[in-house]
Amino acid sequence: SGDGALDSGVTPVVETPLHDQVDRFQPIEELARTKVHTTFLARDTETDQRVALRVYRSGVPKQASSRKRLLREAETAEGLEHAGFVRVRDSGEADSRLWVAMDALSGRPLPQVWSDDQVEDAALLEALVGVGKAVEHANGVGILAGRLSAKDIYVSPQGEPRLVAFGVGAWV
Repeated sequence: SGDGALDSGVTPVVETPLHDQVDRFQPIEELARTKVHTTFLARDTETDQRVALRVYRSGVPKQASSRKRLLREAETAEGLEHAGFVRVRDSGEADSRLWVAMDALSGRPLPQVWSDDQVEDAALLEALVGVGKAVEHANGVGILAGRLSAKDIYVSPQGEPRLVAFGVGAWV
């Protein structure tokens, strides 16, 4: 049970949809919440590294085929080695909830960066070119992106874009 303080002195958040750790990941704090999942900053209890842990609501997606597809997409993402993608470390299912663990990021979603008057247009264009290179890499290894959203692109403080999610349209 993960109700004690972590080595870093941060106490895990109690008010989450989780009662305990998910597989080997202990939630520390909630980062974001959507209708279908919650993303936490979490600690990998095997490596003691911090990760972003996306936990889907119980029963989401409802159809078994959709659940299998989501897990297959996560497993596919685990094999993508490119600086333009956030690294997926692991994925699985625990207590009827799908989960995906990935590198924790610093930065902001592209729409927030885009609306910032302090950011040069050339820097935004460079970030979009970086996203294009990441998608090109995925295509080159036989993965065709099916869904790509600006909110799934994070831009680091150094201006480097990272795709945190995209739907796999097809494997070729």
